[in-house]
Amino acid sequence: TVARQRAERHGLTSITFKQGSLTDVTPEAIGTFHHINCVGVLMALKDPLAGLKRLRTVLRPNGGMFVWLYGQLGRTGIYEYQALFRLTGIPRSQFLKDYARPLLKALPETNWLRKNKLAWRNDFQSLPDSELSDRLLHHCDIAHTVDQLVQLMDDSDMHLVDFHDRDNYEPPSSLDPDVTKLIESFPEWTRRAAFVERLKGTIWGHNLWIVRSDNPQVSSLPSAQVTAETILCPFRLMSGPRLALDQ
Repeated sequence: TVARQRAERHGLTSITFKQGSLTDVTPEAIGTFHHINCVGVLMALKDPLAGLKRLRTVLRPNGGMFVWLYGQLGRTGIYEYQALFRLTGIPRSQFLKDYARPLLKALPETNWLRKNKLAWRNDFQSLPDSELSDRLLHHCDIAHTVDQLVQLMDDSDMHLVDFHDRDNYEPPSSLDPDVTKLIESFPEWTRRAAFVERLKGTIWGHNLWIVRSDNPQVSSLPSAQVTAETILCPFRLMSGPRLALDQ
């Protein structure tokens, strides 16, 4: 597997590999962890909330989790294309074989997918079915806005500490100063991030640092001091080899 190959490439030998369903994860089955890396997983589940709740059960109270999932607004056009597919009523395999590429070729310049420079690719026609399906027609593709992420954290009893790429959620320097002051006046930083996300419309994916809501530092620190640097375990700053040696 890719994970094993990467471990071998870096000379990591203290890793235990387990394969199974995220919905079956329990502390009794796999233990608990200081750090969990969850990239491109929750967005491919029919119920991301259920998946995140399972991960919470194996995250230690003082641990941290990195999560990456799709951003809804930056992928505008992809979901409209998926809606076109669903309206045909054609099986996915047949649509990919006979109609996906002709439809892409026929999309007018006014179509949202064509207008989205982040999503549109001139080489769609040459992509194999597997890659085209993964990019545009994944059978389970759930994206989130910042508002929805905040709700997801509340519903799973998790706490959104920060975005790894926080600069993406800051007002652009070209913005009118009065509008910038308005955004900066919002008391919650997540509200500011949600506003900027809709203002820009280009955020394709969200990189989150999250912890359990009962993390002792979340309740003991003033909200302004609850950042990735102050409460996440030091593993986020360590290299793979260092982690392997410290286990």
